[in-house]
Amino acid sequence: MRSPENDWHLVWLGAGANVAGKFGIPHETLETALNRLQHHLSLRVLKGSSFWESPALTTEGIDYSKPPYLNAVWLIETKLSPEELLRELKQLEKESGREPRKKWESRPLDLDILFYDQLVIKSDVLTIPHPELHRREFVLRPLLEVGNPIHPIFNSKCSDLLKILESDSTLSSENGKEQKSNSTKLTAKKLSLRYSPSSES
Repeated sequence: MRSPENDWHLVWLGAGANVAGKFGIPHETLETALNRLQHHLSLRVLKGSSFWESPALTTEGIDYSKPPYLNAVWLIETKLSPEELLRELKQLEKESGREPRKKWESRPLDLDILFYDQLVIKSDVLTIPHPELHRREFVLRPLLEVGNPIHPIFNSKCSDLLKILESDSTLSSENGKEQKSNSTKLTAKKLSLRYSPSSES
């Protein structure tokens, strides 16, 4: 699935929020972020998933004392390179009121590049596909509402990755290395609230 124009690239973005920020409470923050992406000259928002709720995950595991996360996945097309897109997403996070914090701390907005076409990138600042997406039900379930891309490392559809995650089995990558699919079980709950991209240009 690709746009016919060669300079447009298909991208799946993961979005999450669990505390209020400059854009409002979490669902308002996600709506505002999606609207801003939609009106970016080098982006086209194609689909938006339902909102899914999941408990906060920290370096120590699930932390029920922290507010749960609201999660979504957005399918977009962009003319930006992966590095340019990352800079735009980081700027949007900053505008939402996010400040530098430790990994997995509560945040008003978290934006991740899950897939960028079928590229595999690993650098000091960017890893694509997202290295944890196959372990996260709260990513895979909303992702499957907007598409079912093939993971270029595991050579598996995301629907199959979800089945493997649910079975708590292992994944084999193309280089033969096995990875445990699930280190911490997180139950994602679909909410009735849903945000769809506006048709306005």
